[in-house]
Amino acid sequence: MAQQRTELAEDVVIDERYRLIKFVGDGGVAVVWEAADARLEDARVALKMLRPEHARSPEHRMRFRQEGPTLAHLPHPNVVRVSDAGTFEGLPYLVMELLQGETLEQYIVRSGRLSVAETRRALLPVISALYAAHSHSPQIIHRDIKPENVMLVPTVEGEVTVKVLDFGVAKTGGGITTQAGMILGTPHYMSPEQANGELVDPRTDIYSVGAMAYQMLTGCPPFEGAGPFEIIEQIRSTSTPPPAFKDRWPLVIVPEIVEATIMRALAKKPEDRFPDMAVLRATVRAWPEKEDPRHGREETLEFVTATLEVPPVARPLERPIELTASRIGHSRGR
Repeated sequence: MAQQRTELAEDVVIDERYRLIKFVGDGGVAVVWEAADARLEDARVALKMLRPEHARSPEHRMRFRQEGPTLAHLPHPNVVRVSDAGTFEGLPYLVMELLQGETLEQYIVRSGRLSVAETRRALLPVISALYAAHSHSPQIIHRDIKPENVMLVPTVEGEVTVKVLDFGVAKTGGGITTQAGMILGTPHYMSPEQANGELVDPRTDIYSVGAMAYQMLTGCPPFEGAGPFEIIEQIRSTSTPPPAFKDRWPLVIVPEIVEATIMRALAKKPEDRFPDMAVLRATVRAWPEKEDPRHGREETLEFVTATLEVPPVARPLERPIELTASRIGHSRGR
């Protein structure tokens, strides 16, 4: 494998096409730059490149190379688009659409928690994207659904597009097989079978959606601890259910259908969860669309300049923008 010779910096040109404009973020395994595409009149794109230290790992290289074809074969309005892939001085890279907005994680931190109406409107496009992934042939299981991997993107039409990011640890039929006992994902949102290093199916993503929805409504993930191992032990334990909503927010009333939906998604046994994303989507669609004042929040989403760490393939908003939740596009995940 060739050694990297050029230090990535502004104005460096990748493969005589992509001129680096600005460093966007470090996802740990990869770095992301905003770049100008010379073949498209300097249209802005996000260029994601595997870090040199991870490029030495065959496992990391294989997973990174798999992400491009996975996204390319999953054209969905709520999934980040990939347009190109290549290798620069021995380092594989992906070219993706550049998103401006904030992650769901950033929005939760800024807001404290979301209303039921907000949660419904943000969840449906995510569920729709995952339904498409699970229905794809070969099947795609994300395995790392979390608020940080969901982008809220204002559009020029004054709506909001919800985008699912980072299929870097996705499991595809006929793709990379995870070694027995290997744990992939993020502790707060991984299913019990994922935490045990067992084989997973689409119901692992259903659990992660439930964990994300729980955090959206309470401001906290279902299980917390001093470190990842303490969190994983709670997730693995069949005798440790998530705290009831009234234990997190005693003065806030959450509709019974909402809490029942999330708790079923968070069932420790896969067979006790929703059988698939289609059933989960139908159930979430039945949630209240208008906010009840007793739920404790207005139903307005306000997008402002992100002050937290910018996620991969995204950059912060350049000016404050205010949008109402009802402006999330009706064709996106409804």
